[in-house]
Amino acid sequence: MVGAEGHLKGIIPNTFAHVFDSISANAKDKRFLLRCSYLEIYNECINDLLDYVPDKRLELKEDPQKGIYVKGLSSVIVRSVENIEQTMARGASNRHTAETNMNKDSSRSHCIFTIYIETSEKKKDGNELLKAGKLNLVDLAGSERQAKTQAEGMRLKEAAKINLSLSALGNVISALVDGKSNHIPYRDSKLTRLLQDSLGGNTKTLMIACISPANYNYDETLSTLRYASRAKNIQNKPRINEDPKDALLRKYEEEIRSLKEMLEKLRKGEVQENEIEQLEIARQSIDSDSNIIEQFKEPNNNAKPKKQKGKERDRVEEELEERNREYMAEKGQREQLEEMLKLCEQKLLCGGDEFKEKQQEQNKKYNELKKRLSKQEKKEIELIEEHYQMEEEIEMVEAECKTAQERIKAKDKIIESIEYKSLEAEYEIKDIQGEHQEEKERLLDTIRYQSQEIDFYKKLIGMVIPDKELAKVRDRTRWDEVSDAWVVPPFIAQHGRVKLPASSKAHGLV
Repeated sequence: MVGAEGHLKGIIPNTFAHVFDSISANAKDKRFLLRCSYLEIYNECINDLLDYVPDKRLELKEDPQKGIYVKGLSSVIVRSVENIEQTMARGASNRHTAETNMNKDSSRSHCIFTIYIETSEKKKDGNELLKAGKLNLVDLAGSERQAKTQAEGMRLKEAAKINLSLSALGNVISALVDGKSNHIPYRDSKLTRLLQDSLGGNTKTLMIACISPANYNYDETLSTLRYASRAKNIQNKPRINEDPKDALLRKYEEEIRSLKEMLEKLRKGEVQENEIEQLEIARQSIDSDSNIIEQFKEPNNNAKPKKQKGKERDRVEEELEERNREYMAEKGQREQLEEMLKLCEQKLLCGGDEFKEKQQEQNKKYNELKKRLSKQEKKEIELIEEHYQMEEEIEMVEAECKTAQERIKAKDKIIESIEYKSLEAEYEIKDIQGEHQEEKERLLDTIRYQSQEIDFYKKLIGMVIPDKELAKVRDRTRWDEVSDAWVVPPFIAQHGRVKLPASSKAHGLV
């Protein structure tokens, strides 16, 4: 299901890539929220693999709105294929596995990795339309026979629980396919209870069976194929989930809208900086007048003006200090709201060309790496072919030898030569594989670093210069073929606006 790197990727990584490709193909005004959860059913106990605590057991609940759900199950918001793959790898490291006579890394639990997708778009009438869906990727532990696995103690208890839940799942599938049963035994197992929506609800169901071609496993292979054949006959009629009441996307959008309204109110009622400057000028003016009075005052006539000026100065200073406190409080509150707004908006994805360009750039680098891998594979194939040719030469030399002694001597020489060449070929293959691995890691590090740098500078520029003002600078920017660099005109960014030189021939900054 997971597969290997490159073109040998499995169904799950390709599923992740398909989800994000679909997002990039949508319009810019369509918003997406993706989150995922990962759980296992071990000995009929539910564990959260993304927030794993050994002794913590989660409970199954039922809600008229949500349906069947796991209380306290954690979910992680993801924004890229890399995020979701890292999340799945983190959860898989907490899964229960053990060694048996049939499998070195045998799964001792059933696992369900769920991707929740919510979308928001404007309808023609201006109202907002929310849609929600989820993708359950279920990894069932295989049924076991104690005679073959030689399981004992805890392994035997785990096998009994696995077989019991698989038997309950088979009974549910048979009841759904039969169509005559009035009761579907979903409650016989936690696995069937969790998969109630996936089997007989508002979903499409697909089962992939893992079988063995060996005669030794004939009975298990036949049983598995019959099991999958019954699941194939399940008939569901899924419909689009519109305007779900428990949509997390709606909560985020309402929070974003509320934060924007609060920011707008603050901007309308905030203390302006120029008011504080005017009060500061008034205070300085009063101090200046007081100094003039001190210089030209009459001996008997100076007490009253000095007292009046002192009161006026104290009043202005108090007002200045009060306004300054109000301004700093509003500024701090505004910055806090802007930070909260930024965090909320980062959790949502938007379709469109910008997201698509990032994906295309990553795909381009991936294709380049893929070409290099194919070249390395060709070299390995050539080495293997040379090895086969050498073996054929050995056979021909042996046929030409007339006496047993000649054959022995010729064979010894050829074997030594072949061993030497084979050893050289093995070293060369190891060197090639090592270089390929280093190159691959270096390219992946470069891709991550460049993606982070691009995202950082975009956010940094967006915080300093609005897109409209940035377009002015871009229009005056040109590419210099001689210096092989962009020539940017000098500009001044102040209060969200850009000032450019009047002359178009002004020297730029490289």
